[in-house]
Amino acid sequence: MDDTIKQMLSGYHEALMAYKQKVGESHAKLMKAFAIYEKLCKKAELLKDAMTFYSDKEVTTSMADLSALLVDLAQEKQDAALATIPSVAQAASAYHIAYEQLPLNMKKTRSVYERIFEIEKQSDNALTFLRTMADERIFIQLSAIQYLEQLEGKNEEAQSHSVPVMVNYYEKMNEKIPKALSIAELEYHANLESEIALYQNLWDTTLLNTSITLLCNAIAGWLLTQSEDDREEVENAYRFVAHMYGLDMDELFAVPRFKDYVVKVISKSINNVQSMESAEALITQCKNAIKACMNGCNPVEKGPVKYRTLLLWGREAPLQILDDVYKTNAYKML
Repeated sequence: MDDTIKQMLSGYHEALMAYKQKVGESHAKLMKAFAIYEKLCKKAELLKDAMTFYSDKEVTTSMADLSALLVDLAQEKQDAALATIPSVAQAASAYHIAYEQLPLNMKKTRSVYERIFEIEKQSDNALTFLRTMADERIFIQLSAIQYLEQLEGKNEEAQSHSVPVMVNYYEKMNEKIPKALSIAELEYHANLESEIALYQNLWDTTLLNTSITLLCNAIAGWLLTQSEDDREEVENAYRFVAHMYGLDMDELFAVPRFKDYVVKVISKSINNVQSMESAEALITQCKNAIKACMNGCNPVEKGPVKYRTLLLWGREAPLQILDDVYKTNAYKML
């Protein structure tokens, strides 16, 4: 076994033994951590050199999982039956391991860990170490700052891919995380926003699949073959959408949510560009295709105007202002 791997595993083992004394060997998280440690040891025997070992995907995942468990264990309460005052090194060992796994570009998170190491040097024992960490709110900082750094750039990415639900999620998390006063509050907001985003994404995807995506897919098929079967697909799709949402083709492509999707997703998949010019050209092409496919057919019958207002979270969701709906409807129920 490579010496660097052996040293790393030794550090893990020392941390695990310290937490065994703290929480007891039957603690669920500790048992899971030991299982991952044993898996790493087996991998280390199979993958002899450090480069092969550290580049292995399973090893990378296991190390990340183990580091997360060690951080969790550091925050567990001492089992009174096992109570002893551990050394500062024992209390801080998990933070050193987690720090080594952090990407170098997560500078804000790394600075919090570096403050932990300063506190470690200034502390006489684990009790003073943890007390100072609590006084300085290091525990909540560590979780909050790491979470915020992981979100950096995600909002812009969601906007570029026309995913307004996730834009709302990232905005809400960036707003709420810095205000959280405890890890429990942070976890509450993270879980709440994840549940809202999950449901709203399903709703938004269903909307797109039964409107703009349905019609554009039919048009793409007809443009490729010009067959009667595919012409009928376009006609049927157009009649369905017109009735379902009370919109003709001009009104449909003018809905902000649908147009944004055409600009950022559909036009890119066809032209490999994201520009208003290419999107407008695509919209014109789609309209011309619909006109051609409807030539000689009875006009579509639009559904009533009220069909342009849907329901989300039991509240009205007008098609024209869906971005605002995603940011407000769910929160009116809380």
